[in-house]
Amino acid sequence: MESAPPIVEAAVDTPRPDPLPVALESPVAKGIGGGLAVVFAIGVLLALVHQCREHYPLLNNEGDWAVYYRAGAAMAHRLPIYTLEHGELLTFKNAPVVALLIAPLTLLPPFAARAVWFMGDLGLFACIFVLCQWILPAGDGRRGRQMRAWVGLGTWFLVDRFLMFQLGAGTNAALYIALCIAACWWAARGRAAAAGAALAGAVFLKVVPICLLPYLLLHRRPAIGLASFATTAVALALLPAAWIGWDANRQLLAEWPRHLRDTDSPAQNARPTNQSILALISRTIGPEQFGRDGKDPAALRPTERYRPHIYLSAATVQRVWLALGVAVAAALCALLWRTRPSAATIPARNAATNAMHISLLLIYMTLFNPLAWRYNFIALLVPYYFVLNTIWHHPGRRKPLAWMVATAYVLIWVPMSVRGMPWLDAFQIYGARAWGTLVLAAAVGVAWRTATRDAAPDVGNSAVVRP
Repeated sequence: MESAPPIVEAAVDTPRPDPLPVALESPVAKGIGGGLAVVFAIGVLLALVHQCREHYPLLNNEGDWAVYYRAGAAMAHRLPIYTLEHGELLTFKNAPVVALLIAPLTLLPPFAARAVWFMGDLGLFACIFVLCQWILPAGDGRRGRQMRAWVGLGTWFLVDRFLMFQLGAGTNAALYIALCIAACWWAARGRAAAAGAALAGAVFLKVVPICLLPYLLLHRRPAIGLASFATTAVALALLPAAWIGWDANRQLLAEWPRHLRDTDSPAQNARPTNQSILALISRTIGPEQFGRDGKDPAALRPTERYRPHIYLSAATVQRVWLALGVAVAAALCALLWRTRPSAATIPARNAATNAMHISLLLIYMTLFNPLAWRYNFIALLVPYYFVLNTIWHHPGRRKPLAWMVATAYVLIWVPMSVRGMPWLDAFQIYGARAWGTLVLAAAVGVAWRTATRDAAPDVGNSAVVRP
């Protein structure tokens, strides 16, 4: 008589504890050693080719970088930093502490200082890629290294135009975007103090990241996050007093918002390279004389043919933009709260949810930035990385996501002022890059649905909000 087979108990899918992500155990070994070095070797080569193609020096000492360098030199010599000597478009508009941080670079010759800033941008690009790997850890082994390399290269290709423009312009976009990503990541990890400090640093570089402050309230210890934000902001505001004195620093802090208001020109919305929602509304249904007030009226001639016959005042356009921004922010906050990670959810789903949250926040910050220049679209690196990561791990659902990424890339990449194709100017004037970014936002939503629906308990490692 045969004995009965042994009873095997079914495995119970119990929530795992929240270990640190694999990438956090050794960022250098797991990040740079895991394919990131290959990404940046090819990326630097693309930078050289791009600069040669654009016919301007790799270390450009003019434009945006010159604004920072002049402000740093003025701070070093205790001179006024908010001036209109070079016009309202090439004037320093950042907080006084930014000029103080740049002041040490003015001890170097302009070319050497520019080279240091250039290398700093490359280092910040590396930090952003490592942050992407922390948000979506790939695991160990050969397949994990392959994923980091191929997804990293694909992401670099998709945002190459904006990375190269940042290298050429020398703005502080890479720094404030890296701080924004770090702030969101630390908030998702429950590290409220670090998140608040990083966000305060980003706000002092660009005021726009203040829109990310409500994100700190959706996670653990929001009071600590707000207190850290306020403390860091006060410290950064008072830091220049150690060099120029209390009275001079107080005068600069009072002058900063007035300078921002006085240099806010409608010409910025007229420039087709500004692809913000505010500029799109202004060029589409703004005042009738808007084109004549622009920096380059010839670039706006297609609007005379294609734009609707709706002419709102500049004040009305501002109110429409503000109302739309508040409505979209409210809807986004509701979405983030409804889909917030939980300790009872399997780690792979929490990783996808955190990536979706950060991607949508960066897209919102980019589009509703009143001055969405090309280098601000570096922030799209994170959503692109998330979508490509999903395509890599879910080949069965690759086709719809691939089509959405291709559509977004074509719309965002559309060039301007191509001879024999004047309709491209109109395409950009009416926000081709903004529409492409919205397509990318839709791709992020599809990627999240795919990743969370198909996630298995043993796939990846994740950032789970600790109970």
